[in-house]
Amino acid sequence: MDKSWLMDRQVVSIIKSMRALIRSEFGDSVSLTDDGLFEQLKSYSDSSRNQKLKDLQEQLDSATRQAGSESEAAPETPQKIYRGRVVASSELPDSEPSSRKAQRTGDVRIYRGQRVLT
Repeated sequence: MDKSWLMDRQVVSIIKSMRALIRSEFGDSVSLTDDGLFEQLKSYSDSSRNQKLKDLQEQLDSATRQAGSESEAAPETPQKIYRGRVVASSELPDSEPSSRKAQRTGDVRIYRGQRVLT
């Protein structure tokens, strides 16, 4: 399974709470980087007597299902993002080779990201 769930704050907070409960009840530490993390958490919650751990496992299952459905619904074409906002490709500055820039006339300059007439 990919590690895209690490980007979801809700999933990470649930896992942190589960890790604390597992550490207090079983004395074992579970690492976030383990490949079988979800299986380990499931096995600990199944063998636990703590109802809070079982409730957190249910929340984790529903949150990962939601994250999985959102990732499937994501658009397939990548969008260009500049400073956290989606921009059209026409709004991005031209990425011309330096030889073309030398050939241009000196009447257009860029100042703080804006084209300025000189």
